[in-house]
Amino acid sequence: MITLKILLRKPLNILYIGIFFIVMEVIFRLSSIGAIVSGLVKLGDSDILKSLISVLQFVTSRTVIPYVALSILAVSIFGGIFFGVLLSGYLFKVNNGLFGKVTIKKEFVKGIIKHFKKMWFLTARVILISCLFILFLAIAMVPLIVILRAVRLSDQGVVVISTFIGFLTAALLFLGSMYYRIYIIFWYAAAINNRKNAFSEGKKTADKKFWKLVFAMVLFDLVYAAVYITFTYFDDSIYLLFSRWAFNTMFFSYYITHFFAEYKR
Repeated sequence: MITLKILLRKPLNILYIGIFFIVMEVIFRLSSIGAIVSGLVKLGDSDILKSLISVLQFVTSRTVIPYVALSILAVSIFGGIFFGVLLSGYLFKVNNGLFGKVTIKKEFVKGIIKHFKKMWFLTARVILISCLFILFLAIAMVPLIVILRAVRLSDQGVVVISTFIGFLTAALLFLGSMYYRIYIIFWYAAAINNRKNAFSEGKKTADKKFWKLVFAMVLFDLVYAAVYITFTYFDDSIYLLFSRWAFNTMFFSYYITHFFAEYKR
């Protein structure tokens, strides 16, 4: 309820998220990203292990690694600039809403002027770290998938050991993703509040209430997964497109505001 009250103080913040998702949907549909994602999904349906291994072998081959590294660096820099502009203005407005400040004239633009320099550099590092983290998760998923397959084909003694190893791997992946997301969010929160050593300050605050944040994040994940699973039962149409847009807009508006509010408490 507290998060909802904060959102209602600055309803235009919801509009900014809505516009962002419209732009991303247009980019997704007009570019080759949609085709690539669809292709990966179809490959995953046929044999997820072979698909994952094939992709990893491709991106880690000697001839491809330099191009992958340069691509990641370019995406980090240009993505940092693009999202740095959006986040410096948007998070400035969100942060002001936490203090109950009234909307000031050209607040979004003032946020860009005040915070862009640190936000683009922070975002560039976040994108770079995210790419490396996704690669790590993909590599870590291979033995987990192998273990899950072995469980179905092995005798009872091997099943117990394989299940334990699989559970341990899944638990480590889960905790890793939680630490990663919580620290990133609080890094942004500390930076927008002009904290020196923003990552250290954000981490220190997150560590004090880590399990509370994990519980909240798991709830958000469950809601998001449940709604998107429900969407899969409907045929693709303008109504489904609008429903996804409306849900994403409200969900991420609430999500960002909630964790920024947690940082301030």
